[in-house]
Amino acid sequence: MFCVNQSDLCPDNEENSFRKFKFVIDSVKGKDAISTFNGMEITSDKHKGIIRKWHTLIEGYLDIKTKDNFYLRVFMIAVTKRRSDSLKKTSYAHSSQVRQIRKIMFEVIKEEIEDCDISKITKKLMNEKIGKEVEKRSGVIIPIQNCHVRKVKVIKRIKSAEEEIEEE
Repeated sequence: MFCVNQSDLCPDNEENSFRKFKFVIDSVKGKDAISTFNGMEITSDKHKGIIRKWHTLIEGYLDIKTKDNFYLRVFMIAVTKRRSDSLKKTSYAHSSQVRQIRKIMFEVIKEEIEDCDISKITKKLMNEKIGKEVEKRSGVIIPIQNCHVRKVKVIKRIKSAEEEIEEE
């Protein structure tokens, strides 16, 4: 297994260098290593930079199966955003609002991940499409900021019939 920073995968996109992708090597052919996605997480400095005083931290996770038989556990994180017209120092969310935002997180994760294979999911994680969609949809309930997929774990990978034939 090896870890690669997103800025190493896409050198032209330096602003998203806080993501680390994990890959596992399936086989070696000559000088080439055939690898498969095995997880993703944000760096600890980015994770610590998201958390703020006087704001509500919203976290959630969901287990989901992809189209190509990967079982993933997706963790998300978001922080409430202070309204521009607010005079208060705090911007806390009620527990009912937190539950509604978590529900939106889970809906977006299901829509974006369930019908895709692992290569499309990796591209969506690189573009932060899931976090942007959650921010957009939850703006009606309470504004949030710094919504990111914090971590993706590959829980289980069921081998397809093609992979079993290749092993024999």
